[in-house]
Amino acid sequence: MPIDPNTAASPESGIFGLEDTPEQARVVLVPAPFEATTSGRRGTADGPAAIVDASRQVDLRDIGMGDPWRPGIAMLDADPRIREASDRAVRIAERRSEAAMSAEELGVVDELCAQTNGWIGAAIGEWLERGKLVGLLGGD
Repeated sequence: MPIDPNTAASPESGIFGLEDTPEQARVVLVPAPFEATTSGRRGTADGPAAIVDASRQVDLRDIGMGDPWRPGIAMLDADPRIREASDRAVRIAERRSEAAMSAEELGVVDELCAQTNGWIGAAIGEWLERGKLVGLLGGD
């Protein structure tokens, strides 16, 4: 269905209210709901979903740039392994917030971070190989 930038986006629509699939879109966004190493308050793992929700309120019409959304923008579904790794690392970090982490605990957190980087890198590489412009939305 054609997009009318003058109408409200549906809550079920994709980023910016667009209906593009990653295969159709020129720009593919990879969500990274990870926050294991934040130094401030928790909540950055919810960033990608919050960005999608807020994006539906963005006016797509731009007098100076025209319609830069027309080539398509789509966001992938979040890889559940990323959130699971983040949650596990956060539990370790929060348990140890009063004292320094043991070398073993630090090793677990480091491994979870490395796994997450691998999953994100693989997703980005896949879409780059398909000729897409790729963006990353985090998270930490």
